[in-house]
Amino acid sequence: MNWLLDYRGDFVVVARDRLDGDVEINWSHPRLIIIAQNYAKWDAYAVNRMGEGIELWEYTRYGDDLLYLNQVYGQQRAVPAHPVDAVSSSEAISEPEFTLNYHTSGKPVPVEQMFKRLRTGILALAADEGEIIETPNKLYISYRHGKNFCEVQLMAKWLKLHLDIPTTELDDPHNIARDVSQVGHWGTGDTEVRLGSMDELDYVLGLVEQSYRLTL
Repeated sequence: MNWLLDYRGDFVVVARDRLDGDVEINWSHPRLIIIAQNYAKWDAYAVNRMGEGIELWEYTRYGDDLLYLNQVYGQQRAVPAHPVDAVSSSEAISEPEFTLNYHTSGKPVPVEQMFKRLRTGILALAADEGEIIETPNKLYISYRHGKNFCEVQLMAKWLKLHLDIPTTELDDPHNIARDVSQVGHWGTGDTEVRLGSMDELDYVLGLVEQSYRLTL
């Protein structure tokens, strides 16, 4: 990132050479995007100390022709088509910010309360083992500790969870987990669990903890 900002002219020369033509580069919001299959638990800590403009994305391959990208750190944002000082406020480009509010807004009170209790239980799993990183994105809320271990979607009547642990390794005496490895779904985990009432919360948190333990 430092090199890019210090040697903009060199970057423009390379870009024009590679793209075979005149290139106009917008320098108002430079970003460093890192893409990897997974990250160590301290990577987000390190990036967080470096300031804005750095994003971590992880990828998952499905077969030979599908590549799924998931942002695990950094805020998604729209980049203006022109330098900021040349764009009026009425022309500014914006995108919704994906926050917890984005996911809970408009959901029934019981579903929102279930999510709050579930979230508290998930974030408490780490205890003295480091921070669990919570990342709301457009489709779900992911939880990671070194790597993803759970993704949560708020539905109309229940919570849908995807756990990053195979069903064959999950201790699930109530048999509520479903293998969705061969079914299209959002989230990086291939084990689907539904939480439909507070009575099931402790049991479901036990399943989430099993997935979390694989990240230690």
